Amino acid sequence: MFDRATGWNLLLDEFSIPENSLATMPTNVSIALTNVCDLACIFCYAPKNRNELDFDKLCSWLVELDEGGTLGIGFGGGEPTLYKRFVDVCSFAKKETQLAVTFTTHGHRLNKSLLTQLEYKVNFVRVSLEGTESLYEYNRNRSFKELSDNLTSLKNVCGFGLNFLVNSDTFDAIDSVVEFAEKMDASELLLLPQQETKMVRKVDPNTEGMLREWVKAYRGNLKLSISESSAQGYNICQPKAHTRNSIFSYAHIDASGVLKNNSYSTWGVSIGENGISKALKEILTYKAH
Repeated sequence: MFDRATGWNLLLDEFSIPENSLATMPTNVSIALTNVCDLACIFCYAPKNRNELDFDKLCSWLVELDEGGTLGIGFGGGEPTLYKRFVDVCSFAKKETQLAVTFTTHGHRLNKSLLTQLEYKVNFVRVSLEGTESLYEYNRNRSFKELSDNLTSLKNVCGFGLNFLVNSDTFDAIDSVVEFAEKMDASELLLLPQQETKMVRKVDPNTEGMLREWVKAYRGNLKLSISESSAQGYNICQPKAHTRNSIFSYAHIDASGVLKNNSYSTWGVSIGENGISKALKEILTYKAH
């Protein structure tokens, strides 16, 4: 039982469900609409090319995901609001599927004109930052006040949360980010310990240890979440049990149309004419061996 407007879902495990009635698609899928971005953050792991997804193929994938039991899709990038038909694809997902529609953005294109077009077409927005005030402006080379003003407008359209990248340079800003999130009426703070990519190193053990202690001592009212890849050992988010079908909890589609286990993965399967289901089977076959 799932309500896409609020994100609430209820799992009833007292019943035996026929295998042919089980979901065949991941519960949640992130989709990089484009690799294009108008910022140049040093910690960004997105490929530095101008790939973007074909609109018609994308819409067919959304229908396939919906029919296969996916609950929510999260558009990202690059910067998803730079996708040429961004409003159109959000509108399609809202009207033609039962999927919850979210997207992750840097927030600086969320002017009143775009937000008016997106109203009633998206269920939740995630806004990324690495600190407040001068630290934010140093990392993003954008006005923190502009971001704050856009968030004030955003909260009148739909709920939103903040994504906070955690590394040795940003950790000291965590309390100010929490304070800012509360001031802006954010629904949650998603902690993202930095993952190793070709561009950056994984968050160092000392910083990760300080984050664990901070989380353990946290007594605030703001909801905390953490990326599943970093969830082990945190009391705010227990990782899902690893089962044969654990791949179906989450998957990622990059801007070149390759299906992956997650957005950090360096390997995946190109989604061909047979759609996502065929690509999923290839990934499962590969994992089984």
